[in-house]
Amino acid sequence: MKLYLAIKKARNIVCVEVNQKRVILHLSLDASTVEETELVRDFSNKGHWGTGDVEVGLRSLKELEEVKPLLERAYMEN
Repeated sequence: MKLYLAIKKARNIVCVEVNQKRVILHLSLDASTVEETELVRDFSNKGHWGTGDVEVGLRSLKELEEVKPLLERAYMEN
């Protein structure tokens, strides 16, 4: 728990991990329903801290605006 933060409603919606290069969000979404991009990756078959099958790697606030619909979707679906 020292290395990440989980945000939840009834269950975890997103886990936030911060390192020196970027902020990593692991969203609780079905990875098969999300299009992979430079920022968004399928993480369903890889190990990581926290919850979620979709990884979003952010380096700027502008990138956050691009993935905001995924955050809203994770909130609504969980």
